[in-house]
Amino acid sequence: MTKKINCIILDDEPFAVKLIADYASKISRLNVLYADSDVFKAIEVLNTESVDLIFIDIQMPQLTGIELMQMFNQKYNFIITSAYPQYALEAFQFHVIDYLLKPITFNRFYQSVEKFIRWQETFQTTEKAGDDFLFVKADRSTIKLL
Repeated sequence: MTKKINCIILDDEPFAVKLIADYASKISRLNVLYADSDVFKAIEVLNTESVDLIFIDIQMPQLTGIELMQMFNQKYNFIITSAYPQYALEAFQFHVIDYLLKPITFNRFYQSVEKFIRWQETFQTTEKAGDDFLFVKADRSTIKLL
């Protein structure tokens, strides 16, 4: 069985939250744990749940997306959802998988989720305890790195 991707949607625009949550509901692998605009409630979820991916807006009133990414010091993977392209370069210093420019189409959203899934599969570590190695997919084969 394919593992669900636990995600959070954080945006200060109610329409954007609703749209992204609607898109996420159409992708069976995504499991939305939180979808709203309250940064502090999102932080609560991050501290209590296992979260794989965060869809986050950059410009928000309580904390900016950049400030939130700085707080977690590359602990989470992000897909930026922003109306402002000028933040892209700064955002990519964190674990940013993609940068979705608003208005976001379902096709573009889907491509972004697929990009995350490919990234996750490429850089997954083994789940066996005590093994210190990494599997990397390259040239249509999987290579075990020690």
